[in-house]
Amino acid sequence: MSDKTKQNLISVLIGLGAGVFMCLLVLNMMIACFFDMASISYDLILMAAAAVPLCLSFLKKWEWNVLLIQIVMIVTSFVITMIYGFYVTYAGSISQYSVFWVQVAKASALVHGVSLAVSLVSAGWHHHTEKK
Repeated sequence: MSDKTKQNLISVLIGLGAGVFMCLLVLNMMIACFFDMASISYDLILMAAAAVPLCLSFLKKWEWNVLLIQIVMIVTSFVITMIYGFYVTYAGSISQYSVFWVQVAKASALVHGVSLAVSLVSAGWHHHTEKK
């Protein structure tokens, strides 16, 4: 196995671990505000979710693939959040839970989408400034 392959594999593993941490953080915050996207608490969740992947930028010192770590982190967190939302709202015939599932899915998609967008913009900005 080449050094690049090992480095990418370890980057994916770091991303998985960080994704579990991000999921716990985001889920606790979303549960505290009852997945209400119209609350100020939700705005704080958006800011926190956008900032968490950027906290891993210190790994560039050791030449890790930080963008890969951030993407795996966000996708892992999103998948776990969606599994949690499905598990909690799966109640067969109760129609109110299906509405809550949509609310959980929208809230999670927006949070993780903003987080991914900020990570990609940050990576593009760093690539642009390093190129000069």
